[in-house]
Amino acid sequence: MLLVAGWRNTTIVVPSFAAVRAQYVPSEAYLVDRHGEVLEASRRNLGVRRFDWVALDGTSPALKTAVIEAEDRQFYEHHGIDWWAALAAIKAQLIDHRRRGASTITMQLASLIHGDRGGGSRQQQWRRKIAQVCIARSLEFTFAKTGTSKDMRDNWCIGFSRDFTVAVWVGNFEGDAMHDVSGVTGAAPVWHDIMLALHRELATAAPKPPLGIVATAIRFIPAVEPPRLEWYLAGTQTDRVVGLSATAKIAHIVSPANGMIIALDPDIPARSQRIPLTAQGAPAGMIVRLNDTVLGSATQKILWAPVAGTQHLTLEDRAGRTVDRILFTVR
Repeated sequence: MLLVAGWRNTTIVVPSFAAVRAQYVPSEAYLVDRHGEVLEASRRNLGVRRFDWVALDGTSPALKTAVIEAEDRQFYEHHGIDWWAALAAIKAQLIDHRRRGASTITMQLASLIHGDRGGGSRQQQWRRKIAQVCIARSLEFTFAKTGTSKDMRDNWCIGFSRDFTVAVWVGNFEGDAMHDVSGVTGAAPVWHDIMLALHRELATAAPKPPLGIVATAIRFIPAVEPPRLEWYLAGTQTDRVVGLSATAKIAHIVSPANGMIIALDPDIPARSQRIPLTAQGAPAGMIVRLNDTVLGSATQKILWAPVAGTQHLTLEDRAGRTVDRILFTVR
């Protein structure tokens, strides 16, 4: 299947939380007494139903869980857009000719911000969906990195958005180890909550990636982790990560050992001296390269006539990518 999509870049201004809050108008009108007690309520806007604004902290935790379960089960796994659900929705519409939802909670919020009223031509619908994607990315985009010290003495998380850089350290000042607390479970949740608080009234936007860096949606086989978007150097990207069983053999060089120094014996004729170059676990198609010379298939044992000097031995796959590399010296 060939899928081609294109659009003209436009600047989409994401309003601040304060601006959205100020524009919010309930659909109900209330008659209150001088103490603020409601005497009567009447619906004035029949086109939409909006009750009084309720802060997130005032919302029932059970309601939050129910909304995420019903609307966006991958909410904590994606960054505003569930790319695999979006691809499935595109396939369902173009190939199976049926509608399938793919909007995340963040995209639904983007729809409200963008003033999406639905309807219109297919082209208009695609434009609105693209605008939702751009806004959703702006609402959620941040970068973070975690770390854990030896023996779990402490851990940290540092990350940034367009406007803020936040670093969090978690540990015991006396240096005692913590019990099963890593950067992901210790410092990262604190960093997350701080970022949410900082951006509660200030939207963030994704920076442009450096030249030569590309984003690719990947999935895991077997599905030990949910699908996600990863960044790669151009030309090194893959769309899947395949796990190996505990008994699987990983292709690697076994002889000579990395860093080995081999001394030639002056009492043995040069024609009788050979160094075995062998790899283990290499499938058909892999090759062994010594410096700039291809010596042959990695599935066979190669007896190399030694030459004095520093040697670089490389194991390469069919695509020419390095699987293993060692350095040894002949004296």
